[in-house]
Amino acid sequence: MASSFCVSIFISFMVLMLVNETKGHESVGLTFELPNKEKICFYEEFKLIKSYVFTYQVLKGGRHDIDVTVKSPTKKVIYQGVKAVKDKIVFETSSGLYSFCFSNEFSNVIHKVIYFEIRPEDHRPLAIEAGVKRPTVNTKIEQTMEDLHRMTTEMIRYQREYRLKEAKGRFLAETINEGVFWWSLGQSVIIFIVMTSQVFVLKCFFTDRRKSTAPPEGQEVVYAKPLQTT
Repeated sequence: MASSFCVSIFISFMVLMLVNETKGHESVGLTFELPNKEKICFYEEFKLIKSYVFTYQVLKGGRHDIDVTVKSPTKKVIYQGVKAVKDKIVFETSSGLYSFCFSNEFSNVIHKVIYFEIRPEDHRPLAIEAGVKRPTVNTKIEQTMEDLHRMTTEMIRYQREYRLKEAKGRFLAETINEGVFWWSLGQSVIIFIVMTSQVFVLKCFFTDRRKSTAPPEGQEVVYAKPLQTT
């Protein structure tokens, strides 16, 4: 009895993982690069009135700031962030096309790497995701699947947050490493120039600059005889 229950739980868990992979909880996530002096907009069509969560974060580039604007189908501004690093908002959707715009027009040189996600505020039960219009009272296995569904949803969310932190830390480490490399290269060039200059100066101190009186090669040297006194 216990073994069959464990097998049922394992099968339920595998089905749950398959549902998570195929359904995706109606969430949308994307990482993209935004060039300098550019603006890009993403559009998402919602059909139901429901609470959604919109989060974004600048992973790389300059001061990690970006301009963000969210508009409703009636062009009403739901959210506007000016030179924001990251943020999270909850908004109520209606039937229509929503726009999510990111602007890097204030930056003249630096590109930005940005991540954003749109997901429902509350995850849907498995019965609704499976297309059951009239959910019934859950059995013990179905309740276990619901608990696994909720826990795996939270686990995926936490893993995504950790991956974002890891990516941001990696970008920061690469930037610091590049700066240290060029700084070390510059210091090495300066040390080489100073060392060469010191050697040249010391060589000048110990070099005899007087003209040599030695006769040319092959010419006989004639010494003057001393005068005789009487």
